Amino acid sequence: MELTKKEIEELTSYVSYDLNRIRGLAENPEIYLNVNKDGTLRKNSSYTFEMVDEAKERKVFLEGLLTKLNKLKPTDD
Repeated sequence: MELTKKEIEELTSYVSYDLNRIRGLAENPEIYLNVNKDGTLRKNSSYTFEMVDEAKERKVFLEGLLTKLNKLKPTDD
């Protein structure tokens, strides 16, 4: 399957956006989690520990995908 330069740029843009969106949660979960002093999650927390784990997995996946997209040589339209 060959992609045009425009298609590669569009895919790269979407992957970059999604990666930037989840990067904060994956890298700095303490900012997003409302945790009690004993380490348990507060009931009013918008995020959970599971969401942090999913964000970390997604970040790794998207970084790999972005690397592959950046290595593709654009073809002429």
